[in-house]
Amino acid sequence: MLLGQLENLKEHINHYEQEIQDILNKLPESVSVKTLPGVGDRLAPELVATLGLNSKDGHQRFQAAEEISKLSGCVPVVRESGKWRKVSLRYACGKSLRRTFHDWAFTSINCSPWARAFYDYHKERDQSHCTILRNLGKKWIKILFAVWSQGTSYDEALHIQNLKARNVPWAMAL
Repeated sequence: MLLGQLENLKEHINHYEQEIQDILNKLPESVSVKTLPGVGDRLAPELVATLGLNSKDGHQRFQAAEEISKLSGCVPVVRESGKWRKVSLRYACGKSLRRTFHDWAFTSINCSPWARAFYDYHKERDQSHCTILRNLGKKWIKILFAVWSQGTSYDEALHIQNLKARNVPWAMAL
């Protein structure tokens, strides 16, 4: 009896996933988001839903990449006064969105040469895995916002070329 219920549930889940993909394919914003490495079929709907529609008249959910970074918890909280300074994880954020960018950063390490170089460079300097992924997620947010707001597709070679032109230390080996 339970097996029959699970099969029925699986059928409904597949139907909902197909509906999500159909809606995603109709949105023009999804075309540019799908060009980002590591996004895939699972993360693309989440990212497009987070960003919302890219209205040309200026009515957008986000006006800058920093807003997305803060909402997702990729930017730490800094408290300082006089002689002390404390940096901590941002707890007041969208936990599911934080997880989305964490997963994307982790996946992108295997899909993007510059993301791998970024990860390896900071790992050699004894940064923790989660800190590196949070910082990598913050970089991906800037790229995501640029791609989404301009309606262009992502070009890995151009991005690496720009990193080298700015003499970014971890990108010089690419």
